[in-house]
Amino acid sequence: MLFIWISLWTLSFIIVKVNDENKEMKWIASLCFFSGLGALCSILRKQVYPSLNLNPNIKLPIKYTIFYLHSLSYVLSPYSMSVYSVISSKWLIKKTPFFCRHAKKILLIPPVLMYLIYPVQFRYKAPFFALSLWVVPYCIFSNALLIITFLKERNTVIKRQKLFTCLIITPPTVFDTISNYVMTAMGNHLVWKYNSVTVFVLVSIFIVASAKYGVMGIKIRFEKSKLESTRKSVTSGTALLTHTLKNEITKISICTNNLRHCINNSQDAEYIRKVTQEDFKLIDLSFSHLINMMKTINEHLTDISINPVMVSLNKLVDESLTMIKPDLDKKGITVKKSVELEASIECDPIHIKETFINVFKNSIEAMSQEGYLSVHIYRESKWTVVEVTDNGSGIDSNNLAYVFEPFFSTKKTGLNYGLGLSYCYNVMKQHEGKLEISSRKGFGTSVYLNFNNKKAHAIKAENYNEVMVYGENKSFTC
Repeated sequence: MLFIWISLWTLSFIIVKVNDENKEMKWIASLCFFSGLGALCSILRKQVYPSLNLNPNIKLPIKYTIFYLHSLSYVLSPYSMSVYSVISSKWLIKKTPFFCRHAKKILLIPPVLMYLIYPVQFRYKAPFFALSLWVVPYCIFSNALLIITFLKERNTVIKRQKLFTCLIITPPTVFDTISNYVMTAMGNHLVWKYNSVTVFVLVSIFIVASAKYGVMGIKIRFEKSKLESTRKSVTSGTALLTHTLKNEITKISICTNNLRHCINNSQDAEYIRKVTQEDFKLIDLSFSHLINMMKTINEHLTDISINPVMVSLNKLVDESLTMIKPDLDKKGITVKKSVELEASIECDPIHIKETFINVFKNSIEAMSQEGYLSVHIYRESKWTVVEVTDNGSGIDSNNLAYVFEPFFSTKKTGLNYGLGLSYCYNVMKQHEGKLEISSRKGFGTSVYLNFNNKKAHAIKAENYNEVMVYGENKSFTC
C-alpha cells in the first residue's frame, strides 16, 4: 500500500506541475490523487490508527476522518476518470454537446446519492454492492470512450499520446474496479492486494513512454527546458541569416539555370518570354524576402523579434508554396493542399512564412523524384493546425529527439547547418504555439505547426472544405 500511495501521488504531482494549463490532464491527476488517497487511508486505518495511544474522544474523530477520506477515494476516483474521458473525447463533444457541457454535474449524481443513502458514520462500512452498480458502468463507459477517441484521432502525434494514455489508464482501472468493488461485493477481500502489481505496470509504462516518446505532456516540457537553455546560448540572428541566404541563393540558382536552359534550347519567343517572366518574378520574391529577413534580424540580432498582424493563414501557406515552386518543379513533386477552415491568425508574416518555407524545403530534400507533399489545415482542440506530410525518407527514431537542436543535421552537404527546425521551433514558441514532428524511417514525416486558437480566428469553419492539387501527378497518396 505504501508503494501505491507514493507512486500515485508522485504521478499526480508531476502531471499537475507539468500540465499547469491543461484542464484535461488535471482530471487524470485527480484520478491518481484519489486512488492514492485510498491506499493512504488503508495504511492509516490498519497500521497507524491501532497504534495510537490517545484518549477515545480524540481517536474517534480521527477514525471518522479516515473513513470519510476513504469513502471519497471510492466515489471520486471513478468520477474523475469518467469526466476526463468525456472532456478528452472531441468527437463526443460534437455529437452530444449538451451532455458534455453538463457532464461534470450529471456524472456527479451517483456519488452524491451514495452519501445521501449511505452516510459516513463511526462504524462505516463501504457499500460495495451499491458502489458496483454505478462504478462498473462508469469504468466500461470511460475506457470505451478512451479507446474510441484513440481510434478516431487523425493527428499521428496526438494518436500516439492517446495510445499511451489508454495503456496507462485502462488496465489498472479495470483491475481496480473488479478487485476493489466487484470481488469485495462478492465477499472476496484478497484480490485487491494485487493492485500494487497493476500500479507497478502503470508506473513502468509511464516512465518508459515519457522517456522515449513523451506522454501526458511530460517529455515535451522537459525538452522545452533543454531547448530553451540551448537557444539562449546561440545568437540565432546571425545563424538565421546564413540559413536564409542559403535557401534563397539556391532558389535563385535554380531560376538562372532554368533561364539559361530555356534561352539556349528554345526557339519559341513567346515561350521564352513566359518562362523569363515567371523566373524573374520568383527571383524578385526571393530578393524581397531576403531584404525583409535582414531588416528583421538587424532589429534584434540576439533573439527572434516578432511584429504581429492579422493575416490569412491560407494565404501565408499559398505564398510559401509559391516561393518553393522551383524546388517542387525540379523534383516533379505533387502538392495536395486541403483546408477544413479559413482562418485569420495574429502573427509575424515574415517569420511564419520563413517557417513554412523551411518545413516545406525539409520535406522536398527528404523526397526523391515525383514525391508527394500534403498540406492540411484544420482545427484540433485549442489549436489551429497546419499539418505538413511527405512520403520521403523519414527520420531515424534515434535522431528524432534532436531535430530541434541548433546545428543538428543529418544532411551531409556543406550547405546544411541544422538551423531550420531550431528556428521554426523558436518562431512557434514566440507565437505561443508549438511545433511537433512524427516520423517513421523509410515511410515519411509529418510536421504539425500548432497555432493557439487565442490568436487564430476562424472565418469559415462550418461545412467548409477546399482541396487543391499542384503538380503533374494527380494520383495523390501520402
